[in-house]
Amino acid sequence: MKVLKLFNYLMCTLCIVVLILSLFTLGKGGFTEFSPVSMKRRDCNTYTLFFGQLQVYKSSWRYSHSKLLHFLHQKGYATEATTAEYWIQTNHWNVHWNDGHNGWHKYLFWYESEIHNFSISHPEFSDFIWPKFVSLAQHKSYGLHCAYRLLESIYEESRRENYEENYKLELKSFQDFYDDAISYIKAYPANK
Repeated sequence: MKVLKLFNYLMCTLCIVVLILSLFTLGKGGFTEFSPVSMKRRDCNTYTLFFGQLQVYKSSWRYSHSKLLHFLHQKGYATEATTAEYWIQTNHWNVHWNDGHNGWHKYLFWYESEIHNFSISHPEFSDFIWPKFVSLAQHKSYGLHCAYRLLESIYEESRRENYEENYKLELKSFQDFYDDAISYIKAYPANK
């Protein structure tokens, strides 16, 4: 009987300690995802315990505004999804600094103003490059990888001071890259 009381006491104490620790380690976080098919962004919030290790709540997804993605839809470069939609997680964060992002997040959302402004001020470039980006992004695997590389290059072009001098050469380079990527995707359909 005495052992049972001691066991109950220890279990209650342990539960109280765990409860107190969990209250001190409660944190808020969230995720961002990007759909290469529909060219949309969505976010959700989470609550975690134990410094972000145990997720106890996840909100429903909400679609977020992105100037760049809105621009792609507005100009007709991106249209409504005609294939099955899938999402890429681009960012996760929480108050315990247990977070990270990938390159998609960096170029689509951190640098979106530079890319958006460049696209508006260079409509010939936009009309040429964005349909190719959307086309590649809608292919999984290799096509998605090529779309990411194209997005990197678009950002680099937006930062270039002498763009006007070399833009015809750059367009040719982008066209060659796109043609090679599409040829590979057609030759190896399993990589779609």
